[in-house]
Amino acid sequence: MQNNPSNNVASFENPNHSPEPITKEEAVVRAFIEELWREKVILTMFVLLFAIFGVVTSIQKPNIYRAEVLLAPSSEGGDAGGLSSIASQYGGLASLAGVSLSGGASEIEQTLAILESRAFITAFLEEHDVYVHLFATEAGGLLSPGLTINSEIYDKENKAWLVSEKTGLSYKPSAWDGYKTFSSKLLVSKNKKTGLIKLSIEWYDPNQAKQWLDWLVNDLNNKIRNRDLEDARKSIDFLKTSLVQTSVLGFREVFYSLIESQTKTMMLAKVREEYVLKTIDPAVVPEEKIRPVRSTYCIMITVLGLFVGVVFVVLRKVISNHREINV
Repeated sequence: MQNNPSNNVASFENPNHSPEPITKEEAVVRAFIEELWREKVILTMFVLLFAIFGVVTSIQKPNIYRAEVLLAPSSEGGDAGGLSSIASQYGGLASLAGVSLSGGASEIEQTLAILESRAFITAFLEEHDVYVHLFATEAGGLLSPGLTINSEIYDKENKAWLVSEKTGLSYKPSAWDGYKTFSSKLLVSKNKKTGLIKLSIEWYDPNQAKQWLDWLVNDLNNKIRNRDLEDARKSIDFLKTSLVQTSVLGFREVFYSLIESQTKTMMLAKVREEYVLKTIDPAVVPEEKIRPVRSTYCIMITVLGLFVGVVFVVLRKVISNHREINV
């Protein structure tokens, strides 16, 4: 007896065995993927358009560099430590004479506060003519690096700010605008454990960023130096006058000690070049940019293009189905 081929075929088809049913969620996902595959040309167009846009805009973005300098307090705290007994007994008298017997920590905090103050920064911008670089220059992209002065805002030959034809107002920025803009590019951080201070400036021109840091440290040291010299002179004059007017031996000893302290302050201020902050690691011209990261930017824009394409395909399908139902 020969086997019927049709019987063999039927033996593989078990009428009692049916494929597993597809859930509603799986059906939706499958339909979604199939729709995307049918519209792959549109999705590809969106991805390519956004990728090209990302490359073009990333090339146009200017490089930003960060110059850094590491500083340490120059104050040794010897003046205040040597006069601790005087401070405990005659602190009020010393304050009256304008003599500070506080520790070095508070002096550094005051120095950093001065560095970030509006008065110091605006004076710095004026003295070194930084306003022009902040507000009248335009940074080029990857293909045309460097800074160029906008001739519609600033007259380079006459060194004068121009006037807007529409508003009739000068393009010259205010001191407040200069303070806000420069402060946003100046970073000050202090290590609480080591006491070291790091100053950073982020700018399009690496040479200018380094130069500004050097000027900042130098100007800050000079400002504190001149302030302490003036205070010491006034204190010594007051103490010498008080010496003449008193015959109390205890007071005279205090006055002599305070005069000695102020004389030492004046000597250090004149001799020590880095008066308040000394340089541990000087600023150098940065060779590598910190941003933009063009590869990451292009990838993000390309992914955004894919997302926009998917949304477009889904919305178009929903609108098409809605029209068919209404018809």
